[in-house]
Amino acid sequence: MLFWLVVIIFLIGLYLILFSIYGREKRGGSKLSYWAYYKGGYAGILTCIVSGIVILIMCFILIYQYTGADARMRRDRETYLSLRYKIEMEYYNGEYTQQTKDIVDDVQEWNEYVAYHKGLQKDFWIGIFYPNVYDTLDRIPLRGDLFIWN
Repeated sequence: MLFWLVVIIFLIGLYLILFSIYGREKRGGSKLSYWAYYKGGYAGILTCIVSGIVILIMCFILIYQYTGADARMRRDRETYLSLRYKIEMEYYNGEYTQQTKDIVDDVQEWNEYVAYHKGLQKDFWIGIFYPNVYDTLDRIPLRGDLFIWN
């Protein structure tokens, strides 16, 4: 939505420029028409320049985000499978050690990562900047009976 708002502002700037160029013949005597036909062109030029730069920056961000989206998704899928394997092996081991705590911390970090990016891709204002690849990733459940304290 943010991207499209900037595009609309750019189009308004173009309208102001065109209105000031082609509307001079129809100019009346009021101060509003003077501003619209003469000063509106300058405001339109400034609006187009600023919003054009913002659109260019946003396009670079879009290109950056979407270029390696499939590769990042595959990397994240492998991370998910690896963490899932580690947590299941520790569950069958039945002992709580420092290594187990590190694995649980990694799983918690993974779950936060997935929840954060799923939220960003569904965000109304900036969701366009995040590709829809995070729906394929799952959180790793941490059961309460996963580790028995000795």
